[in-house]
Amino acid sequence: MAKWTLGLVFLSLSATVWGAKDPTAPLGWTAPKPSGKQAQQKAKQLPKLQGILCQERGKCYATLNNTIVRANDVIGQYRVKNIGQDSVTLVSQGKQWKLKLFPLNIKD
Repeated sequence: MAKWTLGLVFLSLSATVWGAKDPTAPLGWTAPKPSGKQAQQKAKQLPKLQGILCQERGKCYATLNNTIVRANDVIGQYRVKNIGQDSVTLVSQGKQWKLKLFPLNIKD
């Protein structure tokens, strides 16, 4: 009876250790730890432009990260400077980004 109990304990321990590793990873490989720069870059990701709606009078709204914004609104650390027919201009810390609704390199 003790042999069966001891066998079950070892079996359960080996299953938890085996489940913690990626079976498709090369032998001896460990995941790289993110450096300080990589962590900062993730925190400073640009919002995703999802859509633009312009009214007849020229007033435009944009959807960024599932949030509807207009000119001078703030999303995260970015201020919406301008919304055009096909792009949104963002400003943060003296830098400027222009998000295009559709990329120019559309493939057939």
